[in-house]
Parts: sequence; structure tokens; C-alpha cells
Amino acid sequence: MLRALLLQAFYSVRSERQLVEQLDYNLLFRWFVGLGMDDAVWNHAVFSKTRDRLLTSEVAQQFFAEVNKQAKRFMSDEHFKVDGTLIQARASQKSFCKKDGSNDDGANFHGQKRSNETHESTTDPNARLYKKSYGKESHLAYLGHALVENRNGLIAAPMAWFYSALDIGPPPVQILDVTGPLEVSSSAPGYEVQLGNPGPDRCLQTNRGVSLTGATPIEEITGPIDTLIITGGPGAETNVYDEVFISWIAEAAARSRRVASICIGAFLLGAAGLLDDKAAVTHWLFCDRLAKEFPRVTVRPEPIYLKDGAVYTSAGITAGIELCLALVEEDHGHQIALNVARFLVMFLVRPGAQAQHSHMLLRQAVTSKPLRELQVWMLENLREDLTVEKLADRLGMSARQFTRVCLRETKMNPGQFVDRMRVEAAQQLIDSSSMGLKEVADTSGFPSAVLSCGFLG
Repeated sequence: MLRALLLQAFYSVRSERQLVEQLDYNLLFRWFVGLGMDDAVWNHAVFSKTRDRLLTSEVAQQFFAEVNKQAKRFMSDEHFKVDGTLIQARASQKSFCKKDGSNDDGANFHGQKRSNETHESTTDPNARLYKKSYGKESHLAYLGHALVENRNGLIAAPMAWFYSALDIGPPPVQILDVTGPLEVSSSAPGYEVQLGNPGPDRCLQTNRGVSLTGATPIEEITGPIDTLIITGGPGAETNVYDEVFISWIAEAAARSRRVASICIGAFLLGAAGLLDDKAAVTHWLFCDRLAKEFPRVTVRPEPIYLKDGAVYTSAGITAGIELCLALVEEDHGHQIALNVARFLVMFLVRPGAQAQHSHMLLRQAVTSKPLRELQVWMLENLREDLTVEKLADRLGMSARQFTRVCLRETKMNPGQFVDRMRVEAAQQLIDSSSMGLKEVADTSGFPSAVLSCGFLG
């Protein structure tokens, strides 16, 4: 069967039915899959039902692992690009019917206005209606992405996927709670992002006087949701909740693969009962109130985001961006998430366990502008020999004067200050990368892994 699937891929056979038909008369196909001249071919329906189990079996995994092993020596580790395309779904236009079932079987669709919000395929509900460009015909398809090695044209990582991300919160929403996750999801491949509104309008009000258009009222949001994101805003932390919206959150969560909250959106998840007997986090200013209002929730005030089962919660404002990057990494891997972070020009991608109160941010509170600029240079040059004399020379100071300034601004002498920055850089690498201790020590500027152990405990 694995050989038959290879034939289907190599010769672009569109269906299992057509593949079985060709196996019946094509002698080369019969020879390749091991069928004799008089052997009966498989039933196409049985083949289709067995295919998914085969692809997750040990035999298939060993085959693909061996292919990767043989191809690895031909691949560069530097020159890659991501190519996107539409992969046509095995579903006809006639199967694209209204979600509420108000129309006929979908056969007479010409002249009708159809969209992914109001229609879905009855044979492949995850397929979406896409067109390659303006004026082109629409097809039911998936978003396809391939990581291609440029020198030899080898595909290193293919992906054909669809994720629906729904971002919703009670107005006026905290603007960055909404736009941060929207930017991350829109910058990553394979997501269809939708903005929801608990009210009847298609315009969502924010707490900064800016209105976000294109929102969909919740009563129009039906069908499965991949990721439901509940955002916060002024008043979300009070114990006065819109019962209709809370009921909708509970109902929508039941048809979602995972649910997340940004900032004080955790209070809305709590009111919907989604945080019962789970660990959660919110903005540090409201952690005590969350614990008091929902005693069944284990509130952990330190992390910037938490995962407990299929429920994710995050701390305030920009922590929502970090959480959504973590979701992208879950779906697509570390490299794609890192590429999104680079596109968004993020200085640092923080792991979920990192404290809300950043020690690096506290050190940036120093009043001396030259010293703040020196901190940035030090973070980029931790491998250098950062002696007192070298650091003082960069600021045009004597070693003694630099030591006095450092003690006054950071409450540490220069040596302690350098060690602290290296320790935090090492902790960041340990939390967010697969580097070994020796590589972490080298990147962070420690002379040896043994010495780094003394600082990292």
C-alpha cells in the first residue's frame, strides 16, 4: 500500500478510485506494488479507509526517515525559501453549502454569493474557498507551504493546513491585546484569522479611541474553531459579566481545538468555567483578584503565559504576542515561529516560564543614557572579553569612574553586572532552544560549561 501511495504521488493520480483502476491494467504499476498478473486489485473504499492508518504506522515513519537521511547530504543548511500555493481539496463545488442548511444540496450554485463565513463543504469541512488572484475561479483548497532548499531544489518541510483563529473580546478592548495576536497569526502560514464582536456591530471599539472594522457578530460565528482567543479590556476584571457572551464563550470553546486568553480575558474564561481546576495567569496587577474571584483556579502570578491542557492564559498586553508565537511554534515548529518573530522585528522571544517582571527591563531603568546603550552592546557581544577597562573605554571613562557609575545605576560592580547578563542570556537559551550546555555557555560568553554550572546552579 505504501508503494501504491508513492505511485499516486509521483503520477498525480487524483483519487484512490483512479489509482485502483490503473493498477488493474497497468503492468508496471502492478509490478511496482508486487501484484501478479492474475491477482485481484484492492477495493478503493477499503484502500481509502486504510490510508491514514498506514501513514501514521511505523513502516511509513521508517520509510520517510530513510528518505530524509539519504537526502540530507545534498541539502545546504543556509539557503532556504518558503513557497506557498493552493492545494485543491477533493471536494466539489456542489458540496459547498450554507452552514445553517437553509439552501438545497448546493448543486445550483451559479450566481450565488458564497463565502467561508456562511458556507462549508459537506464532504471536507476543513477545506476553504480560495482563488489565486482577482478574476480567477475559486476552488475548495488548502493553503500549501513548502520549505525549499535553494541550491538543489529539495523540499525540506511540506505543509498543507488550515487553522481558523478567532480573536474576540468585550468592547472597549485593549487594542494591543487584539492587534498583537492578529499580527502574529496573520504573519504565520496557514491561518484564517477572524475578528469577533460580542455586540451586533461589525466595528469593534478599543480603549484608545480606535475602531477595528471587519468584526463579525458572535451570533454569525458557527462551525468549528481551531483557536479561540478571548481578549481583555477595561471592566473585564469586574464580576459583572454579560451572561449571553459568557454562555457563548463556553459553547464556542466546546467546538474549538484550544482556547486562549490575553491579559484580563482570563476573567471571562473563569466566568465561563473554563479555568476550573486549572492553572492560569493574568496581568500581574490582577492576579490576586483572579484568585479571589475564582477559587477553583490555581493562579500563578509569575509566568508570561501558561498552558494547562487545551487552555492557554497569558499575562498583560505584549505577553499575548509571546503566547501566539508559542501557538505558532506548536503548529509549525520553532523555525517558522522564529521567522515570524523576525518579521515583527522582535528583540527577544521570551519563553512562557519567564517572569512578568523582567530583570533586563529593570536594568534599562538606569538614568545614564550611555550606560543603557552599553547594555545593548554587551547583550550583542557577550562572547567578548568584557573587562572593566574595555567597558570603561567604550564610554570614554576611566575604570574607577565607570565602576562608580555602574554601582550607582545598577547596585552592582561591573563584574557582577556582566555575570548577571550572561546568566540571564544562558537561561533564555536553555528555556527557548535545544542547545547543549556547552553551546549555551559559549554563546553566553562563559569560558567553559563547568564555569557556567557555577552560575546556573
